[in-house]
Amino acid sequence: DALSSLGVEVKRAETTLEALLRSDEDMAALYLSHRKQRGEARPEKEHVEVELMLEAAAAQYADLEDRISGVRASLAAHRSLEELKLRNERNR
Repeated sequence: DALSSLGVEVKRAETTLEALLRSDEDMAALYLSHRKQRGEARPEKEHVEVELMLEAAAAQYADLEDRISGVRASLAAHRSLEELKLRNERNR
């Protein structure tokens, strides 16, 4: 279903961000304008701004993943309640 697909995509994005956050070299390479202006990648140690942005994005994805889990749990509870109501109506 759509909610499961969204959950998978969010998890993939979160995993990708975590991989980027583990690599100073990859984070430094994300400074595209620096590379274009100077013709070289930024030094590995100079990636603080990118790291902060990636950490903020990772936190948002983690929050989204939690919300998706909450919606799933809520849907399961509602489904169980509706099934119980239907059983009660059939047994009358």
